[in-house]
Amino acid sequence: MLRSFVSIICCVVASVVAGQAHAADLTLRFASINQPATRTFQEQLVPLKNAIEKESKGKVAVDLRGLGQFGRPNELFNLVEKGEVEMAATVQGYSPGRFPQSSVMELPLLYETGEAGSYAMWKLFEEGLLDKDYTSVKVLSLYTLPPYAVMTSNIDVNSVRDLRGLRLRSPSLTVGLAMNRLGMIPLGLPLDHIGPSLTANLIDGMTYGIDSATTTIGDGKPLLEQVKVVVDAKFAAPALMIVMNKAAYERLSPEIRSVIDRTTGFEFSVATGAARDKWEAEALDALKARGQHTVRTFSAEQRKEIETRVAPVVDEWIASMNRQGIDGAKLVKRARELVRERSGKPA
Repeated sequence: MLRSFVSIICCVVASVVAGQAHAADLTLRFASINQPATRTFQEQLVPLKNAIEKESKGKVAVDLRGLGQFGRPNELFNLVEKGEVEMAATVQGYSPGRFPQSSVMELPLLYETGEAGSYAMWKLFEEGLLDKDYTSVKVLSLYTLPPYAVMTSNIDVNSVRDLRGLRLRSPSLTVGLAMNRLGMIPLGLPLDHIGPSLTANLIDGMTYGIDSATTTIGDGKPLLEQVKVVVDAKFAAPALMIVMNKAAYERLSPEIRSVIDRTTGFEFSVATGAARDKWEAEALDALKARGQHTVRTFSAEQRKEIETRVAPVVDEWIASMNRQGIDGAKLVKRARELVRERSGKPA
């Protein structure tokens, strides 16, 4: 009986040792602004986590967590800088003034698809034109979303004039400046504050992605259920990033650094933008099919009016960059060239 007990103990110890031998050598904490139920989390971030773990042959574990689990949305970039998390997927606009060069991608009517915007943004980074923005971190991905729709809770929008006076959530300062030119009142709110602000009538609506609005954020109710009117405005959208603590990246072995580089970067960024285009188109089609919302699209004439009215924002942005020692005109020119290169359409 004693021999039997000893044999059991030996088997348990051997099993534990074997498990330890196969355990990851390193865990990377990966923070996100996305809820785990969202497509972005499940179809973008989870596959990235899995790819890193698989390519590292189990030497790296990625502890990916959703909105609020490592910190508030506007804290994530700072947490990466400090090394309190190793990686984060977040939005540049949550740190006003920290990413002046990258804000070129938030200028109105710059691009029509997330794929073209993502291509242009990564190429600007590769060419060194975003060099001031990311000196403190290792950049893994830079991408843009499809230009946002305008959504309101109970106010119809038939013309550009109808936008005047609307209190709308804006994703970033640059987008907000353009909204202001159209008479809107832009309000900066993190994702988890949008729903409660709609419920409390603190805002009339938001500029936001249709697909993103189909998922539950914060208060248990999808944002799309809290609005009545959706205008497929294709106005502007925020830039996004996945970044890594620089010291943590540099501590990795050459083998693991290669894994990180292979699973992120240019291809990942452009594919992410293209996927978001597909999801947005599917969400718009589904919205129209359900018939529960008033869905509007600005005509060519209305878009021309918008273009004319927001044009000064570009000049103001260039002047602002120049005051910071950044060649704003060069950034705008190159961004438009790159968008045209990818889309084949004038930017």
